Amino acid sequence: DQYKFVYDTLEEYVICGASWFPVSELSLRLKQKSIKNPVTKTNEYQREYQQICKQTPRFTIGDCAGGHRADNREKNRDVLVVP
Repeated sequence: DQYKFVYDTLEEYVICGASWFPVSELSLRLKQKSIKNPVTKTNEYQREYQQICKQTPRFTIGDCAGGHRADNREKNRDVLVVP
C-alpha cells in the first residue's frame, strides 16, 4: 500500500506539476485561477476538476455494496453517499 501511495503521488506530480504556493499568495492565486483561458474558454478550477476526474477511478455498484449492508447502514449519514 505504501508503494502504491508513492507511485500515485509521483504520477500526480508528473501530470499536475508543482501545486504548492505560500499562503501570502492565496488571494492572488484564487483570482488567477478564476480567469478564463480565451482559447479553451475554461478557467483553472475547471481544468483541475477535469484532471481530478481523469485520475479518480470510477466505482461500480459492486465496489460500494459493502456500504449498503445492514450492519453498515447506521454508520452512513446519507444512504445516497456511500464510499
